[in-house]
Amino acid sequence: MDLLWGPLHDRLAVHGISNQLTFAVGMVVSYFIFYLLHCYFFFYCDKSGLLDKYAIRDAKHKLPSDRLYMKSIQEGCFDCLVIKPIFCYYAFSIFEPYISFSLDLPPAHVMIGTVLLMQASYSTTFFLMHMLFHKVPILYKYAHKQHHEFHESVGFGSMYFHPTEGALSMIHVIIPAVVFKPHFVVWILYIIVTLVEIVDAHCGYDVPWKVLYLWSDIYPWGSGARGHDYHHSHNKGMYGVRVFVENGHTIDSMFDVCYLKCLSLDNVCYLCRAACLVSGIACCSATVTLRPMNTSMGELHKMGVYSVGASTAL
Repeated sequence: MDLLWGPLHDRLAVHGISNQLTFAVGMVVSYFIFYLLHCYFFFYCDKSGLLDKYAIRDAKHKLPSDRLYMKSIQEGCFDCLVIKPIFCYYAFSIFEPYISFSLDLPPAHVMIGTVLLMQASYSTTFFLMHMLFHKVPILYKYAHKQHHEFHESVGFGSMYFHPTEGALSMIHVIIPAVVFKPHFVVWILYIIVTLVEIVDAHCGYDVPWKVLYLWSDIYPWGSGARGHDYHHSHNKGMYGVRVFVENGHTIDSMFDVCYLKCLSLDNVCYLCRAACLVSGIACCSATVTLRPMNTSMGELHKMGVYSVGASTAL
């Protein structure tokens, strides 16, 4: 990383490029590549069927209406190419006291650790704010409801939200900057990882390379694309990472049917979930009978299995 940052830093200094402009350009380039082009990749997959075998909810990825899809593309392009350059340039004054542009980079392990800690901060604030948007009626109605016009997950839906929600979401970048005071390179790495996570969560595909993503549902704390697809299709549960609890149960427990590929009830804790998985015994007032673990999500959903509210056998 030093081999890239050192010459770039010197070149910026020679040409008199300000830190403000460097910050804005770095942010906009990151958004262009890791948000806009990333979304267009999944848009191509949606239209070409390239990743249909990895579609989460059916044999073919179910898409929103053309009107809504095109509206989200238009808003995404306008935000990335017009709003973000202006906003990032003038918002630099907020971040300037906390972001370092020094020639010397922190050691690699410090950079990686800082990015991980910033991601943990993002996951926490996102979860809490997201849950608040759903729990407080006025916030849902006037801020978050627009985002839930998408009942089907597509990449461009990731940043399709009301300006109020966009303004409140500034907390996800302000807190990591203030708390960790990162180097500019670390900051850009954090932005890149976060953008990839946001688009992946909304893509609608259980991509085969998800092992590379720390937010993937293959990890105990992750929710990934499956979890967020469930959140949009049911408009409840799966607010983010899977480590928070409410009333003694995991808040994301409504997602059990998709995550374990078995039937379960809302409000089933991890211990009960494990019991269901191992033996299919009666658990939390729900009788759970498992299908083989290789049952595809498409098969389950074709059978109408999304969630249950009574004792049910599959």
